[in-house]
Amino acid sequence: MIVDITGEIINKLYKIAPNSNFYRDNVKGGFKQPAFLINLVSMSLQKQFFKNQDRTYYYQVIYMPEDEDNPSTELLAMNNLIMDNFDVLDDFALIKDLDIKSRENLLYIDFNVPVRADYVDKDAKQGSLKYQGGLKEDGQ
Repeated sequence: MIVDITGEIINKLYKIAPNSNFYRDNVKGGFKQPAFLINLVSMSLQKQFFKNQDRTYYYQVIYMPEDEDNPSTELLAMNNLIMDNFDVLDDFALIKDLDIKSRENLLYIDFNVPVRADYVDKDAKQGSLKYQGGLKEDGQ
């Protein structure tokens, strides 16, 4: 099963802040605020036995408050919501190394999502079995 990790992050943030807008890319004409911009920064992988992999996805989410003139109260409230509720992508993976910074009237949320990718071999293990022989009868 292939999972859209960015989509899972958006689903989790929507549960935390349902009145916000969510973006994966920059938008011509700007964002409708309040808004989250979700950026996949980088990925890494470590090979394990039997073609399994430990993958880590590094993200930065930028929160843009609705009140641009006096954003400090809104940024503090969102910071607390994220700290209290953004810990696991539902039934999928943990959020690790959460780091939140406020600068230039924006909230920068850095974190990573570690995932174990197990290799699944879909090839048939035995195509057919040819058998020649029979059963032995009493002593023969």
